[in-house]
Amino acid sequence: MATKPLEVGKRRFLTPKRILAGTMVSSLLMFQTGIASAADTDVSEARGQVISSDVLSLDLLEAATSEAGVPSNPGEHYEPLNVGALGAVNLTLPSLQLPLIDDGSGNGLLDLGALGALHSYAEATEPTKATASAGLVGADGAIDANAGGGGSSENATVELTRLLGQLGVDGLTDEVIDQLNLEVGAIASTATLDAGTGKSDYTVADLKANVNSPLVGSLSGDLGDVVNGVGTTLNGAVGENGAITGALEDVLSTEVNLGVAKVNLGPTEISIGNLDSALESINDGLLQSTITDTDGLVALNLADGTITIDLEKAVAGGTLNGLPANTEVISSATLQKVTDGLAEAVGSLTDQLNTELTKAINEATLTLETGLSVKPPFVSATTGNLTIDGALGDFLGTSGADPNVDAEISLLPTLLNPVLDFVADSLVVPLTQSVGAVVNPLLSGLTDSLTGVATPVLNTLSPVLSGVLDEVVSVTINKQSGSAANLGTESQDVTLPADFHVSALALSLLPRADAANVGLATSYVRIAEEEIETVAITNPAPGSEVTAPAGGTSDVPVEGTGEPGEEVVVVLDGDDGTSQTATVDEDGTWSVTFPEVEPGDHTVVATQSGDDSTAETDFAVVEDTDADAATAADADTDADVNAT
Repeated sequence: MATKPLEVGKRRFLTPKRILAGTMVSSLLMFQTGIASAADTDVSEARGQVISSDVLSLDLLEAATSEAGVPSNPGEHYEPLNVGALGAVNLTLPSLQLPLIDDGSGNGLLDLGALGALHSYAEATEPTKATASAGLVGADGAIDANAGGGGSSENATVELTRLLGQLGVDGLTDEVIDQLNLEVGAIASTATLDAGTGKSDYTVADLKANVNSPLVGSLSGDLGDVVNGVGTTLNGAVGENGAITGALEDVLSTEVNLGVAKVNLGPTEISIGNLDSALESINDGLLQSTITDTDGLVALNLADGTITIDLEKAVAGGTLNGLPANTEVISSATLQKVTDGLAEAVGSLTDQLNTELTKAINEATLTLETGLSVKPPFVSATTGNLTIDGALGDFLGTSGADPNVDAEISLLPTLLNPVLDFVADSLVVPLTQSVGAVVNPLLSGLTDSLTGVATPVLNTLSPVLSGVLDEVVSVTINKQSGSAANLGTESQDVTLPADFHVSALALSLLPRADAANVGLATSYVRIAEEEIETVAITNPAPGSEVTAPAGGTSDVPVEGTGEPGEEVVVVLDGDDGTSQTATVDEDGTWSVTFPEVEPGDHTVVATQSGDDSTAETDFAVVEDTDADAATAADADTDADVNAT
């Protein structure tokens, strides 16, 4: 005879139906399909779910779930996330069908990344004890940073771009925000209810909001126009008809009689050096970099227009872990921090840009090169070259140095000194004045020019960003609900009966419309109010088979558990069958044997006299055809031997 005994007997608890009904009412983001999957007779239950949603039907629960229940499915259960089975799930929004899992096309809600390698865990072996875990958890259900199974380290993303159209503000968002997603790294939760105590824990790492903004994308180019304008202004000032060139025109075109000699200057070339390369460095460096506020809350990538918001920095206390139950991440307080961070980051950009431009201007060189002809009385003219050069800061008086004057001409000191005095008075002074007339207004106007570009971007971006974020998604950390709510990592008193939900991260899409809800790393546990030993059949197990010899019958032992000292009446095959009576032993077990049970399907019902609780199981008595075949084969062999 072969049977499949149950490991744990079925027990009855006070008001199990009321417990189940109360659990169904106390929902977590309406993720109640999993509760209904438990057997009606289960008095304790554990369910760990990597991904939970109000769009998951019963037949898809096991794709993301481990579940245990007493008495229907006791024990420990540890399962990987079945990504393939979730691939067909769609979120149905008012005018949009959105796949729950992204297949690489960018059209789904969740690009799982490392979440695809995560697990769920459930354990329920006693009526008043249950443990559930989900996410980055080990085979024992404990949160484990190394439990990803060697999977991808890439963060998961929640793609929200397609929800922007659901807000009916496409015209605005397309200009300001054209892509939006959340990014999350390690994630896990665990919950335990154990008789009078309960506790939970969770972890969330690296939670960010990524926004692509055409405004930020154009900011680099618009500020680059200011940068390039500096080069255009200064190079133009020394070009033909430029301000600096024009200021020297009379001196450079007129012969001057110094008494001791006549002096002619020209041809003349004035140039700006080191400026274009410095401005190019600013365009390719700072204006293609990522700028942040002091706290690192907001990062603006000027090269691709991406804004990254580190939501951990936005939460009070600056951490995602150890937060009170039901902490809203995107709230008026955090959005104000984001707005302030944006303002600081953009202000930091204009300050840095101002500093670098000022440095580039002051360190740019100005060089004047001209021919020099000196004709003393009664002798032939002597020719040479005259060079005046220096940094613009030298001409502006901000560097602490003077421009250089170098005359390459063969003259006696009695002639050279008057010529150099003439150059200093009639050329260097107006050159210095003209440089100041061009550069000083340029420097003093940099702040206004830069803020004039950046401020409109900030003024447009901040309200749209804060308004769109809380309209598209609500994000809750340590989401808890149930009669045993607000459990922390320290064991706390729990009033039984108890049920408890915790999601490490809970999302509500288009929250004002309550369009769809998704939980990541959700643990659910439920236990009974009070344990009462009630009758249970532990052997034969439901659907088991008892072997009988061919053409014969089999004795069938029936075993179970119950309240010590109570009588149990066991009936085989209903009113037309036979019955046996047993008394439950001190260890809570009982047993009877039905002799000579015919082959076929049978039902056993046990009733405990003290509380009229019942238990039922089905089994079958089957003839051992394999034994018949073996016997026949032996007989044939014997016949062959005898014949020989």
